[in-house]
Amino acid sequence: MRKQKRIIVISTILAIFVSIWMMFGLEMLGAFILQSEKIGLYELSVMFNCRYKPEKELTMDIGEEKYIIPLPPNSAKFENDVYPVNDGSHQYISCVRNLEDYFKELSKNGWVVEERMGASYIIKNVNTGDQFIITVNKFTRYYYRFKFS
Repeated sequence: MRKQKRIIVISTILAIFVSIWMMFGLEMLGAFILQSEKIGLYELSVMFNCRYKPEKELTMDIGEEKYIIPLPPNSAKFENDVYPVNDGSHQYISCVRNLEDYFKELSKNGWVVEERMGASYIIKNVNTGDQFIITVNKFTRYYYRFKFS
């Protein structure tokens, strides 16, 4: 009888773990368990949106023009910053595997990497010469923070 209860408890815990894993995906579970910074409910909801409600593009004012810039795959808007600054920048969290693939996607849309300075990339439009900066920082083990300015 006692052994049966133990088996039921262990199987219930495993079922809950597998359900969470299936619901949020391995990356989100890994980000939650092996986090590189404090993650709250807002951050978890943004990470959930990366997986299940990703945004595909960003409309950005550069100079006198408005441009539609493709976002990295699995991106979601991130607005909750400790020290918010209204500098016209846009922040996103993304679960991207390879940054080079994202920059190749940008080049297909008329944007090339002009220069790299540490975590920042200067991106230039090949037709107009307008530029913007993408700063990429690791957010958790599987997620990156992108700042478009």
